[in-house]
Amino acid sequence: MKRHRDVKDNPTDPAEIKREIEWLMDHPLWQHDIQLPIVKDGDTMEHGVTGILEKIRLDTWPTETVRAGGSFYDCVNLEFVYVNPKNETIEEDAIPCTAFRVWIEAGGYYDLSTEDDAIAPEEGWNQWNRYMHSHDLLLDCGAATLPEALCALAALVRYFYTDEGEERKELRNQCEWVFPEEDEDGKPTCVDAGDGYCKVCGFEVD
Repeated sequence: MKRHRDVKDNPTDPAEIKREIEWLMDHPLWQHDIQLPIVKDGDTMEHGVTGILEKIRLDTWPTETVRAGGSFYDCVNLEFVYVNPKNETIEEDAIPCTAFRVWIEAGGYYDLSTEDDAIAPEEGWNQWNRYMHSHDLLLDCGAATLPEALCALAALVRYFYTDEGEERKELRNQCEWVFPEEDEDGKPTCVDAGDGYCKVCGFEVD
């Protein structure tokens, strides 16, 4: 997978690797807003003298929007492959494909109801049906082991997103892709800045 000029290298210390993966899994990028009834001030659940839990009517609590829906497991797709180590690709001839790799595609949630051509379901948009996870091409990454691949993803998330899960739009400079023939793989229109990295998107140039 391509490296980015400004994205830091993976940590090597086991404790730091653990912290990085835990940070990644808890990141708000993998969550979306949902509406939940929130307990009113002073409206608490207490045990009485008999030890029976007092009942609180949920329909008396005001509904508030919280960012708690979704999951890391919904948004991160893992693929385990064997590639030719000379070019990091899967070839029709499986004999040279001897190197194990973990490839990752990931992306946060987006609100389907905000799309101009979105067709609302019969019951209308609600907190359960309007969110869908996406594929952010800038987060594509991989490595020889799962911890390495997750750390690579964490580094990209840290660079391209804020701690609140919002895009850093000023850093998201993507090159266009060209497909010469329908049966050929596309290639980005990267331009080498002289250091092996693209002066537009910042990723390594093939």
